[in-house]
Amino acid sequence: CASACQKGQEWELALVLVGEMCAAHLQTDAITYSILVDACGRARKWRSMLHILYDLQASEIQMDLISWLSMIQTSRNAGTSSGA
Repeated sequence: CASACQKGQEWELALVLVGEMCAAHLQTDAITYSILVDACGRARKWRSMLHILYDLQASEIQMDLISWLSMIQTSRNAGTSSGA
C-alpha cells in the first residue's frame, strides 16, 4: 500500500497507513521508511522527511548503506522550498 502511495504521490496517505501499522503493532522495516522518505521527497515535504528520519533513528531498524544513500539523495532533491 505504501508503495502505491509513493508512486501516486499520496505522501499523506502513506504516513497515515504507516501510522496505522504502528498502532496495530505491525512491523515496519527499512523498506517502509525508504518508501515514506521517497514519497515525501517527491512531494517536496522535507519537514515530514525529517520527522521520518528522526523516527527511524529512534527505532531499532537497521538500514543498509544503499537505503541511507537513497534517502540522502531524496533529501537533496526535495530541497527546502516547501513546508511539511
